[in-house]
This record gives sequence, structure tokens and C-alpha cells, in this order.
Amino acid sequence: MNKSITIFSILLLCNCTSNAQTEIKDDLSNTTDCSVESKCHEQLTKKQLEVILADISTPADTPLRHTYIDNIDGQNVLTDFTTLSNSTEYHYFIKKNNETESIDKIIGKSSVYGITRNFIVSNINENLTSDYREIADNILSEITKHHEIQQTGAFYKLPMQVRMGEIKKVNFFVRYNNDNEISNFDPKYVIQCANNKITLKDDTLFFIGYNYNNLEQETYAVLKDGLDKYTYYYDMNKLCSAII
Repeated sequence: MNKSITIFSILLLCNCTSNAQTEIKDDLSNTTDCSVESKCHEQLTKKQLEVILADISTPADTPLRHTYIDNIDGQNVLTDFTTLSNSTEYHYFIKKNNETESIDKIIGKSSVYGITRNFIVSNINENLTSDYREIADNILSEITKHHEIQQTGAFYKLPMQVRMGEIKKVNFFVRYNNDNEISNFDPKYVIQCANNKITLKDDTLFFIGYNYNNLEQETYAVLKDGLDKYTYYYDMNKLCSAII
């Protein structure tokens, strides 16, 4: 009997493992903290998401805005993308409780007037309806309102550096060195740990993380590497150790 319980426990633990790595405040640095990332839920297949999308899709009210099925960080998601002047891209992670679908997490990328802002919002738990776009738009609006960027320099006089946020005295910047980086929305990502400013590798970028119930507080940082793997950092000392 005890052997059966042990095997079941191992299987249950495996079901809660994702491709995302999580740096948490103990020594289990490569273990997913399901309570924080809300990863322990049913993984939806592409076909399931196609059915959901067909049920909630409405006539596009904004030109050049599209929604499609994507795979982000090893999970099937709904991706909403617009090519308007304020370019945005949202990845909706959907979870299913019984017969109800809800938005679990959103990864967002926004380029407003050329300034790139990347963010991740966890623990959303809003029902998925035809108004799902408004949830991400409202999140971006709240983040922009509460976390003003601090810009040094200008596009006509490069380099230009923009402070995007601060988590426990660690500062996050994007820097534009030349016209190509501006036109391709491809800045350098810089993290300042104490007096050290570290420029991330060209294929690595950061996201600033928030919890949905407190968008005024920048809570964690996420690094995405060249293999499209996301690593979550709640301890800024571990983040700084990883990039120095």
C-alpha cells in the first residue's frame, strides 16, 4: 500500500513540472514553485484551444489585430498580436477548472513610441470570455500608469537608455545604441546590480513580473534565453549571481 502511495505521489509531482525554471528563495533553484507560477493545472492541447478560440472569437474591432494558437515556454497559449503604431503582443496562458476556462497568466510585449516594455502577470484567474483582450490592455495601462519609465538621451541623439523598473534595488534598463536597434525593436537589455551594469547576451531579454492583485508592485524578474526558455527569479541576489 505504501509503495502505491509513493508511486502516485511521484506521478502527481511530475504533472506539476513545466519547462520554465524557477529561482526561489531556497536551494531548489531549478524546481517549479507551483504556488507562485500557477503551473499545476491541465495543459490544454492545440485542438482544445482552437475550440475555445472559435467559441469566443468576435469580429475584429481593431484593424491589424490577430489572435492565433502559439506555443510559449512549452505550453499552448492564445497569442494576440497587433501591428498598429503601439505594437503589442500578448500570450494568454489558459487553465481549465472543470468546464470553465480562465486566464492564468499573461506574457506581454509592448512597444509604445519605440520604447519596449516586457512584462509577465501571474495569478490572474479571470474567466475567458470574448472580452479577454481588454484584460491584457487594462493590465498594460495599469503598469504604464504606476511605473513611469525614466529616459536618458533621445532617439535623435544615441545612445539612449530607458530605466524600465526596479526590484529590491536591482534596476532594469533597455538601451538603444544605433538606428538598427530602434527600427528592429531590438534594444540591449541591461540589469544593474549594485554599481555593476550588466548587458545581457544578444539573445537574452528580461521581463518584469507582477501579481495580478497588485500591479503597483514589481515583484519578480524573468529572463528569456536564446532557446526561448524562461527562468523566474524571485531572489535578486540569485539573479545577479546568474548574470555576472
